[in-house]
Amino acid sequence: MSRMQCSSTSPRRILVFSVIVISILQGVLAFSNQEAVAQEIDLSEDFESGALNNWTIISASVSFVSGSLSGSGRKLLELGAQAESEALLIRRDPELLSAERYSFEVFGKLVEGNDAWSYINVYFLLQSSSSTADGYVLHLRAKQNSISIMRLSGGVQTSVATVPHTVDFGKIYRIRVEVYDGDIKAFIDGALLISIADNEFTSGTVGISTRTGGGSWTWVKTLFDDLHVESLPPQPDVLELSVVAHPSVITCSDTSTLLVHIEMEGLPEDDASVKGDTGSLGTLSDSEGVGNGNYLLTYTPPDLWFPTIVFVNVSAYLAGVGNGHSQVEIRVFPIGSPTLIVGVLSDKTVEVTSGESFEIEIRLTDGQSRVEGAEIVAKSDAGGSSYPWNELGDGRYTGLFHSPLLIEGGLIEVEIIAIKIGFNPGHTSILAFVGPLPSLEVTDESLHSRLRAGETISIDLTVTSSGSPVSGAEIDLELHGPISVSYESLVTDSVGKASLLVQCDSTQIPERTQVTIHIIATKDGYTSAELDIPISLDPLPERRGFLGLLVALGFSLAMTLLTICVTWRARGRRRKGLKGLVIAVSTTIALTALTIWLVPTEMNNTMAILGEAATILATYEIWLIRAYGEFLKPQKGLGS
Repeated sequence: MSRMQCSSTSPRRILVFSVIVISILQGVLAFSNQEAVAQEIDLSEDFESGALNNWTIISASVSFVSGSLSGSGRKLLELGAQAESEALLIRRDPELLSAERYSFEVFGKLVEGNDAWSYINVYFLLQSSSSTADGYVLHLRAKQNSISIMRLSGGVQTSVATVPHTVDFGKIYRIRVEVYDGDIKAFIDGALLISIADNEFTSGTVGISTRTGGGSWTWVKTLFDDLHVESLPPQPDVLELSVVAHPSVITCSDTSTLLVHIEMEGLPEDDASVKGDTGSLGTLSDSEGVGNGNYLLTYTPPDLWFPTIVFVNVSAYLAGVGNGHSQVEIRVFPIGSPTLIVGVLSDKTVEVTSGESFEIEIRLTDGQSRVEGAEIVAKSDAGGSSYPWNELGDGRYTGLFHSPLLIEGGLIEVEIIAIKIGFNPGHTSILAFVGPLPSLEVTDESLHSRLRAGETISIDLTVTSSGSPVSGAEIDLELHGPISVSYESLVTDSVGKASLLVQCDSTQIPERTQVTIHIIATKDGYTSAELDIPISLDPLPERRGFLGLLVALGFSLAMTLLTICVTWRARGRRRKGLKGLVIAVSTTIALTALTIWLVPTEMNNTMAILGEAATILATYEIWLIRAYGEFLKPQKGLGS
């Protein structure tokens, strides 16, 4: 049968028909896949019925005995094998064959056997219910005292992981295996012993067995009880995936490399399991980790008869943490059509700054004539974006490419792809030297360095780049200390300025304290700038009653003058009393001034000042009364 080719007379009709067919096919595949994922597994087998209707029995001596390993039930399954043989039971439920994420738990106990080779075996992810099924098996080895996982493929067993662990006859073991998107965990009695990533087989049914291999005719017998298989809940999407296909436009004879980058909480993640799904439209290789959160997969398209857009869904899983998903599209064209030839008319090497746009002009031919009506795309693995291209006629096209923001700059390759129905896509590339991002600078024009408790100061910031003011820069603040900031706007104005009002929130600053305002200025297309503004918080100065002292002295002086005037008029009668009065008044003033000086008060504390003034006056009056009393006493030897 000859291969079908796209008709050159009605390419648009063929393209529309192709897209509809592929969309329906991918929709059906996606729906069936969702149905499979959504189907929950919940299988329990306690062997109480004494029947094995849903099991395939392979070379086994099977019997049911009384007892319980889990503490519930009354009947156990006993498997026996002899002379280097294996007694194997495989579950044949159809839903288990497609099950991908489940836990498998069973109780087991070795009760009889050859000490040299006596195994309890738990099978999982088996691809069929036959004796030669591919999949995995977990061995509990009595003589070797080890736990191991083996991969079964094409009749060959390959060791995946082995750990030492005591396995005794007569002891009950609770055996559990969890499988989730290529991650395998093995538990014994609740303890995690093995955790590995192996995605050779990611779905399949389960089985149990016992085995002897010591070369003698001694029987090995193992009891099993309470087998349970259930779906594991989906993990949260905590991994961030980005996927780039290079090239993203290929023919059926080409391949495309997918670069997957994975991060978790902003840091590269190198321990994830990565898988891709093409919806049966081509194949993907196993992922290869290359470090720094990067993984590589190779896409090989199918043999298509018409142009097709293939959507590759990429998923990642990190055991015990969560998932991540992303998608990339690859355009695939059939072989046999003429190939577009892309010629660059503009410079093939350009030099730009980060974030700057530059123009690209090309001419498109098929080797003989100019081609019009094509779709042009420019892209770079380093980032950036392409604006819609304009067709100028005569096979000429022009478009703008917006260079990526590279902090340190670098050399990038910009790939130019030409696409048109009936042609194989054309490719070419140019080189762009992208300069580093310009840097912001932030300065404090106010130069404030001290702030008193309870006061407010203004800080004037200026943001520049290479000496020129930068408007629209955003200011972010980090405050360290008992201060607050108010502002009208945290975005610089047309001359690159922004103002802040800084206030000390506390009036109780016991001593000078150093605080810091951390300023961060950012703007798209620039590297950020930071500035630390140190400010010294000073306590309020202590007022040692200066106002109170002046008030007290004023009152004291007035009262003294009044007293002197009174006593002066009576000086002829009581001269010695005047001397005592003057001494009393002087002593009162001195003691009052000293007291006020030693008692600190705040200048704005009116009640404290009034209280001190009242105390001063009361003290003065006491001394005054005593002085008058001394003055009015009769003096011996003094005539009338």
